[in-house]
Amino acid sequence: MPAFALVLLVAQAAQATPYVPLPEESYARTAHAARRKLPIVIDGKLDEPAWQDAPAETQFTQVTPDEGSAPTVRTAFRVLWDDEYFYLGAVCEDPEPLTVTLTRRDRAIEGDYIQFDLDTTFDRRTAYHFQVYASGTQQDGIHFNDTDTSLDWDAAWDSAVHREEGKGWSVEIRIPLRVMRIPQGSKEWGFNFYRVTSRRHEEDQWRFRPNGRNGNVSRLGALDGLDGIHPVRALELRPYVALRGQRNTPAPAYLPHGEVTTGCASQAIDPKLGIAECAGADFRYNLASDLALAGTFNPDFGQVEADQRVLNLSTFETFFPEKRPFFLEGLDLFKNPLHVDLGGPYGGDAYQIFYSRRIGRGTPTADDLGLATNQSIVFQQPTVPIASAVKLSGNLGAASVGVFSAVEPRV
Repeated sequence: MPAFALVLLVAQAAQATPYVPLPEESYARTAHAARRKLPIVIDGKLDEPAWQDAPAETQFTQVTPDEGSAPTVRTAFRVLWDDEYFYLGAVCEDPEPLTVTLTRRDRAIEGDYIQFDLDTTFDRRTAYHFQVYASGTQQDGIHFNDTDTSLDWDAAWDSAVHREEGKGWSVEIRIPLRVMRIPQGSKEWGFNFYRVTSRRHEEDQWRFRPNGRNGNVSRLGALDGLDGIHPVRALELRPYVALRGQRNTPAPAYLPHGEVTTGCASQAIDPKLGIAECAGADFRYNLASDLALAGTFNPDFGQVEADQRVLNLSTFETFFPEKRPFFLEGLDLFKNPLHVDLGGPYGGDAYQIFYSRRIGRGTPTADDLGLATNQSIVFQQPTVPIASAVKLSGNLGAASVGVFSAVEPRV
């Protein structure tokens, strides 16, 4: 009898809030881009005449908190492109004070923001993600396998925000075409635009996706007007020079070979100090419209953010996010769509065939080597340098291609 009563209550609750279908145009949406003919200054103000060549897209649907309702604030965006860049400008009206919080790049914070996804290959599986907060902070990432997302992917792109009290804010974005995979003859991309108003936790979507529905990239709308856009096959070369030094106090019995010298020209200044001069380079070149070759020689990852300290008391390896620029190229192609999460933010995947952080990892510990009680490690290499690496990633027709090779010198 109690079970019957419970079923009856659930049925009554479902009838109390009937689902009202939205118009078909809320789901099947197409935005229209235009080729840029006049100059644009990225200052956050859409006051250049060039923006008027693209129609303003203003029809949004609220996802939260009132799913299916009209937005409480107005949003309009326009899309332009030329031979080198993709442009997006948006005006976010809001008579109330904005929620503006400044933080580091690629950090999720509480604040007003806009974001959009670009499925440039229109394969309904992968898409680039770009996001700008009202504070001006940027965030980017990549969607793959339709529903998976990684914020480890980074690209260099420009954006500027203009805020006006009592009216809202606006943003201008310029993204180089060379950072995205674009097929030759592309005329239409997958696309969606989102706006979040933080004070009432409201999310408005241009292409409405009901809560709880499966799929992400496969549910994007479309962006047309791209006839004539083409991939940029410029050679990107990023050389570097660096000076390293290490002082030991007190002076060790000996300075282990390769402690600061592997991959670099080195010399000893005194028994306590050693210095090394290093040089190397990264390169990237688009072999075809959707196939990129990337390589690195004697890379230096000194600019990469340090990993957080993690106390791992489990029997599983700690999986850190990849932040080294070279290894982020074609990241989506090396992620297996089969997932069994091992748990926690640093847990891995039971079906993760390729884990790039093992490349360049330090030498084994005493426990790994199984040393006897009278044996000890005199010096442990913190990291293993990478002499060179090369990666080929992209698409050949309907097939995705990912090939990777790296060389670690003996240390």
